[in-house]
Amino acid sequence: MLTLDKNTGNAGLEWPMKLIEKNTDLPKHMPFFDRIRVDDEGRIYVRRCKNVLDESPDMSFDICGHDGHYLYTAELAFIPMSIRAGHMYHTVYSEETGEVKVIRYRIKNWDRLSSSLN
Repeated sequence: MLTLDKNTGNAGLEWPMKLIEKNTDLPKHMPFFDRIRVDDEGRIYVRRCKNVLDESPDMSFDICGHDGHYLYTAELAFIPMSIRAGHMYHTVYSEETGEVKVIRYRIKNWDRLSSSLN
């Protein structure tokens, strides 16, 4: 049984766990990914969900060709907003000033990255 806190307005009500489970739509498994980006060469960047115990700031991205076949894995400390012409773009918001800064990162090996398995 689940007893709700007095602050909920339903103080003293007890809800059977089976009723809660029946009336909620929670996934049984954690999703594999949560973000997808595509660059101008058609490569697909899929951000993998992290384990809740993983405290690392880096995020894993699976990179697939335009045909959907897996090519690479990359570790990034940010989620790119856009990937174009050998650059990744990321935005940073300052709560103090209210300014938004766009940061451009150059991908050093852009010309050597494959777009498909062929």
